[in-house]
Amino acid sequence: MKKPNFYGKMGRTALSSLFYLFFLGLVYGQQPTKTSNPNDQWTIKWSASDEFNKNDPDWAKWIKTGNLPNTSAWKWNNQKNVKISNGIAELTMRHNANNTPDGGTYFTSGIFKSYQKFTYGYFEAKIQGADIGEGVCPSFWLYSDFDYSVANGETVYSEIDVVELQQFDWYEGHQDDIYDMDLNLHAVVKENGQGVWKRPKMYPQEQLNKWRAPWDPSKDFHIYGCEVNQNEIIWYVDGVEVARKPNKYWHRPMNVTLSLGLRKPFVKFFDNKNNAINPETDAKAREKLSDIPTSMYVDYVRVWEKSAGNTTNPPTSEVGTLKNKGFETGDLTHWDASTGTISAVSNNTKTGQYAGSVNNASIAQIVTLKANTSYKVSAFGKASSPGTSAYLGISKASNNELISNFEFKTTSYSKGEIEIRTGNVQESYRIWYWSSGQAYCDDFNLVEINSGASQLNENETETALEKGIHIYPNPYKNGPLTIDFGKPFSGEVQITGLNGRTFLRRNVVDQTSVQLLESKSKFKSGLYIVKISGPDGEVSKKILVE
Repeated sequence: MKKPNFYGKMGRTALSSLFYLFFLGLVYGQQPTKTSNPNDQWTIKWSASDEFNKNDPDWAKWIKTGNLPNTSAWKWNNQKNVKISNGIAELTMRHNANNTPDGGTYFTSGIFKSYQKFTYGYFEAKIQGADIGEGVCPSFWLYSDFDYSVANGETVYSEIDVVELQQFDWYEGHQDDIYDMDLNLHAVVKENGQGVWKRPKMYPQEQLNKWRAPWDPSKDFHIYGCEVNQNEIIWYVDGVEVARKPNKYWHRPMNVTLSLGLRKPFVKFFDNKNNAINPETDAKAREKLSDIPTSMYVDYVRVWEKSAGNTTNPPTSEVGTLKNKGFETGDLTHWDASTGTISAVSNNTKTGQYAGSVNNASIAQIVTLKANTSYKVSAFGKASSPGTSAYLGISKASNNELISNFEFKTTSYSKGEIEIRTGNVQESYRIWYWSSGQAYCDDFNLVEINSGASQLNENETETALEKGIHIYPNPYKNGPLTIDFGKPFSGEVQITGLNGRTFLRRNVVDQTSVQLLESKSKFKSGLYIVKISGPDGEVSKKILVE
């Protein structure tokens, strides 16, 4: 396997400690390499920026399992295929041992997908491609959820490819080579009640960009950037503008993503997607198998939003500590936002001068909690109108698994509390507040409590069957709801409301995973129970429908 060219890290191991600290100061205060207006001021967003200076990936920023892009030609396995060494993140594509198929696929790969979503901003990464040449595609891209509830003419799905390397694409009778890269736009638009794909080759003037580098991107690190604003999308390579398109459809909140995908000869493209083939029975794929495993390398990824100033250091919190608990900074410092409208407001407060406001949105803060410790999370919440609910919740940051939540139903402030018991390792959790309508929150608190006082000791009573099951996306908004059993499973799956009403029932026979829903038409926003019954017992898990 190729080793990356570490010159881009400035020989970090050889730096003196004084120069190293100076260098880090430059990194943390740095502005984008190049943007459309040099007078713009940008604030770096540490919730999706990473220098990869730790020994392990920061899974509080990046989704490790669950809610990753759907792929039909390979599987994601971040435990096996993501590592950090000498300040460089390495994403690897591997062939399954003994060519053993997994759901019809024969390869696994690694991916970074941010929890945080962005609609506009500047996105930049320093990347070295894979030495395999043709066969994989190192990618830096932004993509949204699918929302089929939008009106006709509006965007269901947005995708911006900051860069896709090594695709060896065919276009207008010519095949690209290692020097050619794609900087394209993809969208799904609602037309006559249906989602219609808009692909680059269908609409080249609006969506297709190809740029040929004077160097081989697999041989060294280069900086790939993209500015996304309300009017235009502008691409840069090493600080030089290489493409520009009007922003017609790309106004949805999108996750920041770096991934190593599979390409021909290991896949065949049809039905609008890359499909798996058996690499042992396809002659061209078998010939290339000796080049696998192969990796792409990422020196850093940085995300900025326009603002009046900059943060000079990433925000940090002590273990077991919430920051800006009552929004008294007058803004959402230490809190991240999802889709919808969020803000700190001076009306509808419980105490103090400010409160948090959400409208079909959530705000969240990531905290690190000690192992084998009981905690109580509390907050005051209220809905703006009768019939609207809001939820205080806590999830694992590594995979967004819902631990527990509390529902607010009244239009006056009441206190919600959640007790949890952490597992055997210190890890990060996401404390959040969400509503499908307008709601307010204030005076969050997180305290350590006596372990004997905990009434929600779920981690200690979790069975082997329950530990192997992952349900995603959770919270659920639209599209497929996936249950990953962790191993072949036979039994029954039910989704019920808190009132016991059964909304869905499915028999499963010897499957490692199952997709249950394509839309939430049956489900109102709220909390539901997924009940899984099989030979090893019965498991119930909660999902939140947004």
